[in-house]
Amino acid sequence: MQTTLRLRKLGLMTVLTSFALVAYVLVVSVAPQPTVNNTDVVSDRVSNVMGGGVNDVVITLEGDDRIYYINRGQERGVTLNRLAQQLEGEQIELHVARVMWSLSTPPAV
Repeated sequence: MQTTLRLRKLGLMTVLTSFALVAYVLVVSVAPQPTVNNTDVVSDRVSNVMGGGVNDVVITLEGDDRIYYINRGQERGVTLNRLAQQLEGEQIELHVARVMWSLSTPPAV
């Protein structure tokens, strides 16, 4: 009887540890440093510049459904109003990190 309880506890601990490990891998996927080989160039007219997230700068383009952002851009000295005045309506070229495949972002079908 006690052996069965020990095996159940061991099995439960194994399952919980495995789950925690998988969750950690899914959550902590480090993005590589951008280089010429792992970035794409997106060019279009800026439709909106606004704040979002935690001090992020969010940029939307007219012909694109995606949202681009500068992570913690406001902490790095970017002023939203000034950037919006400079960019809205202007044609720009963005060099964006290519979406890398990971367990948390499976490839699109």
